[in-house]
Amino acid sequence: MKRKFITILLALSCLFVGCLSGCNSTRQTNNREKIPTTTDVLTIDQDKYLFGLCELSSDINGGVDVEVDNDFIIGNVKALGVKSMRVWMHLHNIIRRAPDSDEISILQGTADLYHDYFAKLKAAGVERILVMNHSFIYPVGCPNSDVQCVPHPIDDRDMYIRFLKLYEKCYELLATEFPEITYWEPGNEFDMVDGTFLHPIGWTAGSSNVFTSSEAARITADLCWYANRGLQKVDKKNVTVFPGMTMSPTTATYLEETYQWIESKKIPTGEVYSDTNTWNYFQICAWHPYPSSTVEAAADTCETLYNVMKDHGDGDKKVWITETGFSEDRFGYDQDRIDALYKDLLDITKSRLKFVETLFLFRMTDCYTTPISDYEDHFGLFYAPGDPINKGKPKPYTESIYKWFYGENADTSGLYWYSTPQEE
Repeated sequence: MKRKFITILLALSCLFVGCLSGCNSTRQTNNREKIPTTTDVLTIDQDKYLFGLCELSSDINGGVDVEVDNDFIIGNVKALGVKSMRVWMHLHNIIRRAPDSDEISILQGTADLYHDYFAKLKAAGVERILVMNHSFIYPVGCPNSDVQCVPHPIDDRDMYIRFLKLYEKCYELLATEFPEITYWEPGNEFDMVDGTFLHPIGWTAGSSNVFTSSEAARITADLCWYANRGLQKVDKKNVTVFPGMTMSPTTATYLEETYQWIESKKIPTGEVYSDTNTWNYFQICAWHPYPSSTVEAAADTCETLYNVMKDHGDGDKKVWITETGFSEDRFGYDQDRIDALYKDLLDITKSRLKFVETLFLFRMTDCYTTPISDYEDHFGLFYAPGDPINKGKPKPYTESIYKWFYGENADTSGLYWYSTPQEE
């Protein structure tokens, strides 16, 4: 009887020690778990998916050109024949938290608008819809100053963990509501040194109250891990795309620090184990080259970032450039120069950047009715539908882009589907 008692005691002791050590244990994965999605994320098909687009629709997004609605976007998608589309869907616009608890629910009216838009995009030939969010929902008692602030991971650790758990619930809820969506980008330009899209509570524009690069990297990794777990709970087909980075002089350091946090065995914050498998954080990487001089220089930076990925064993992950383009304001409204830059961008991506599968061109249309700034208003491949002179016409370089994809003798008359009837 005594021997049996000792055996039980030893077993309980081992279990207790195991529980304690679990706080610092590393989750082990086998080969089948290396890519936690049933979607093929290893094949790079530039021939089919290189041409992607970005645009915000006034039917579902606020603060945008009111005449750039779903129908206008769908018409241009059909005319251009794009297979990939990036869509803005911010958490605070589609999810509501209960006033006295952390329970969340979908705003069904808004969700129905997205369902309709997604169905129309797919009917127009879009095969891949990337849904991007860069806002947050906050736990009860979290005094958020805006929708892009985050509780401090050390100074406000308990609230930070509650915030992360709620982020996971948000993505689980979104994945449940939108089974038609596979690709999710849970953030945008979190590496910005001024903290525009990721900053401490109480931040104001121009403030020195910003996260360090290392803090931003840690938060990004945590957000990706929790979003990915929420998505995977619903459907193994779901894919997490790393929040698109700005490609500033500090971006490579930020990406390196993100990997260092993953490898540190200190995250995900709030779990009793660490997870060093990068595939549980994201399956596709993303960044935003906006060439200010030559495309060759931007390609050099792309290769620098990809080398960071390779250095950390992620050389088999592909890259989506979830934003890129040329503002006419930056280039003196010289459309011939932008024409040449777009040709360089496409040629160099095809010849040098073999790891890039898709270029999501920003953006489809100029802003006219609801202007933002001279720089932001003139990225469009098309003039705005409200432009009194050009009324939704394609820019000259848009015809060149079309011919790059479909051949020099391709018929571009379809690009005038909106503007021609108005001129008759």
